[in-house]
Amino acid sequence: MPVSLFEPRTMLDMVNSEFRARSFLRDRYFSNKKTFNTPTVDIDIKGPGKRKLAPFVNPRIGGTLDLRNGYKTSTYKPAFIAPYRVCTAEDAMQRLPGEQLYSGRSPNDRAAAILAEDLNEMDKEITRTEEVMCAQALTTGKILIKGEGVDDQLDFWGDLSAADKPSSTVSTLWTAAGADPLRDLRAVCRTISQKSGLTPVEVIAGATAVDCLIDKLKGDTTAFNSRRIDLGQINPRELEDGVSYIGALRLPNLDVFTYDETYYDEASQSNKPMIPNDSVLIACRGVKTTRAYGLVDIINVADNSHSFVEGDRVPNSWLQQSNPAGRIVQLKSAPLMIVNEPLGFYILKVA
Repeated sequence: MPVSLFEPRTMLDMVNSEFRARSFLRDRYFSNKKTFNTPTVDIDIKGPGKRKLAPFVNPRIGGTLDLRNGYKTSTYKPAFIAPYRVCTAEDAMQRLPGEQLYSGRSPNDRAAAILAEDLNEMDKEITRTEEVMCAQALTTGKILIKGEGVDDQLDFWGDLSAADKPSSTVSTLWTAAGADPLRDLRAVCRTISQKSGLTPVEVIAGATAVDCLIDKLKGDTTAFNSRRIDLGQINPRELEDGVSYIGALRLPNLDVFTYDETYYDEASQSNKPMIPNDSVLIACRGVKTTRAYGLVDIINVADNSHSFVEGDRVPNSWLQQSNPAGRIVQLKSAPLMIVNEPLGFYILKVA
């Protein structure tokens, strides 16, 4: 029995191909992907821990009760992302971009090519939304979930005291005379290490922040590790996904990157940077995060059935007779980016 091109299992192979979009923040800091077989997702948030000592005890007592460090568990139902596109008969009859004028390509072949391209583009759009969720969670502690019929937010810093929130502004902005970026970074790294027990390893700097850092350190040949630079000078190199590597600081021992990716914000109708231009994000090694996906439902019009699918991308397709007439291809997802250890990241305003 032939397999239909528009069967969900066939389209899923197209989505899971090498054409999947990539993103820097999501792939670097939220690599722990977990799918749930329920519409809701469990969120475990770990707060500041106590550096307890194991107490001495008299042999006659036997031992002392050791209580585990606490964490908070909550349940959240991720909102759906469900873009769809319509392929009409007119689309399948017309020559595609790049196709030879007299290629002899059949409408069915064009429909298959349109399907693959639509799935690829919608996957990129969902990935871009996930990247914005990661950026919001890391730089503000909140994920804003707004759209048609949904208006919510998830706050990872909500239970932290004002003193514990991983966000602050330097006392002397790096644009001012007398600023000392290395001292500021050392102070933040010390705070992160004391409160979380994790080791800061890298800095993601906004556009203005990285310019200020380079300007302040360009005359200091000892600031950067000579093993990672040429002749003591900053040696940027282009990396994937709009990321540039600036250099490796000696003290504190941090790799410095800058991330130039932006996204279009519908509310302000303007492009916004993933990392605020005036700030730097300090990240630790081994921070626990989760890229979670809730259960997605699929309605099969042809079979008059309703099913549920566990996965990060779930494609579906059906025919409609008007507005306009054609085949609809949809890609659904219920993503949630979770920062299980909020104190493993720190956002510092410097400019």
